[in-house]
Amino acid sequence: MRKKVFLVLLSFLFLFCSLVYAGTIKIEVTEELELEQEVEAGEGAKEEKKTEVIIVQQEPASGFKGNGGPLLAYMQLDLAELNANLPDGFAGLSSDMLLFGGGGLIGMKEGIRFGGYGYEGETSALGDDGKKIILKLSYGGLLYEKGIFSTKDTDIALGVVLGGGQAFLDMTYGEYADWTKPNSNSYERIFGFIMPELSFHHQFSAFMGLDLTLAYLWDFTGPNWKYYGKDTKLPLENLSAPMASLRLSFGF
Repeated sequence: MRKKVFLVLLSFLFLFCSLVYAGTIKIEVTEELELEQEVEAGEGAKEEKKTEVIIVQQEPASGFKGNGGPLLAYMQLDLAELNANLPDGFAGLSSDMLLFGGGGLIGMKEGIRFGGYGYEGETSALGDDGKKIILKLSYGGLLYEKGIFSTKDTDIALGVVLGGGQAFLDMTYGEYADWTKPNSNSYERIFGFIMPELSFHHQFSAFMGLDLTLAYLWDFTGPNWKYYGKDTKLPLENLSAPMASLRLSFGF
């Protein structure tokens, strides 16, 4: 359901940007050709005629910005305490996590912008006798951003994302030896976050660009892990982490 809503919002943003882009026409003389033609006028008289060639160009509304698209993100979690307290036979999780998602924004090139982002990723490790641990993250939020510098094809902005998400930690104790006894534990956690960011955008064609974003996700919720609906403690108190993302943006 979340993916369907995102696709609908992205389609609406793409259509809106297309209408705005197509709505502004700029007419300028980019090349002038002088063509001399001999035209008979009366008895043997000749007349020179000049023709100007005018090229019509299309450009987006001045100062307006709107785009959206898929993204790839990298974050570095602090999992040292969790790995140090894992049961025997479990391998430690890598602190590096790749996330996939998407997002978009709308507003002014050198001014206020609003948008939203969503991310999803996981890291896992396989230990002795098939013991496996997986940490999954799924989160998203609303973006408030302000453009601070721009040229014709490039702009820089400062912003902040406010949102929330879910974390899942699954531990499987190898293959089932007795189907009447559980051999896995699943924990989940809901968290809120604030993520300040610095974003660089470069437009490499009329309707396509790249966004590089450097950010820090600050998890302010606290250690509120649940084990089948009941409060429990895990040696992973928060999910605060630096991150970077690269987004292919359709728009301008």
